Amino acid sequence: MIYTIVANNNNEILNSYLLSSLKSVNTELYLIKGKENIYEKYNIGIDKIKSKILNNDDIICFIHEDVKILDQYFEEKLNYIFKEKPNVGLCGVIGTNELLENGSWWINSKEKKFGHIIQENEKKIYHLFEKNVGYFEDMVIVDGLFLAIRGELINKGLRFNESFKSFHLYDLTICFQVLEMGYKIACVDILLQHKSPGLGFLTKEWVDMKDKFISSVKNKGYKFPITSKNFNKEKK
Repeated sequence: MIYTIVANNNNEILNSYLLSSLKSVNTELYLIKGKENIYEKYNIGIDKIKSKILNNDDIICFIHEDVKILDQYFEEKLNYIFKEKPNVGLCGVIGTNELLENGSWWINSKEKKFGHIIQENEKKIYHLFEKNVGYFEDMVIVDGLFLAIRGELINKGLRFNESFKSFHLYDLTICFQVLEMGYKIACVDILLQHKSPGLGFLTKEWVDMKDKFISSVKNKGYKFPITSKNFNKEKK
């Protein structure tokens, strides 16, 4: 079973983007409204799913409402990956296999970035290709526009860290938790379109959350740059 959790803020965007493209996907949809903090919204969605029966082989997708699913094999690819790759706990569509201390993975060198999306902003729509496109499972971070998580991890207690606030760094924090649980993170070739100006990292709020995240990582003894090799691969 595929479950989809969406932090719902704008019904017009939701209807024009995600819902218009989700019709062909066999999924149970949870729209979480009200709260500004995406960490809380996603955890509310997790609690709603867990109040029923969540199987270890179920898949929970966290998708922005301003995303369109363009890949006709979206569902088939997700089911295949989580069935055939038991060590993969989380997958996304664009990311990096190395995190620098600046926290801004998207400005890494080309050889460290993976995946592709159709990117849309106020001025244009374009195909954003990183150097490496395909299937890779040595990621350390994948972008939060789309996160798919194995139900087994949720059943083991995985949640979004609500000590962080707002709409920033939830992808970094959840990816680190997955790696610390001994699972791999994969970048998969599933084509999505994302409407975003991509300027959130310019705000003081983003900088404050980034500094908090970097401090928490250093306090655990990690040294930058961080790759998947820094983590114990034995499942916990």
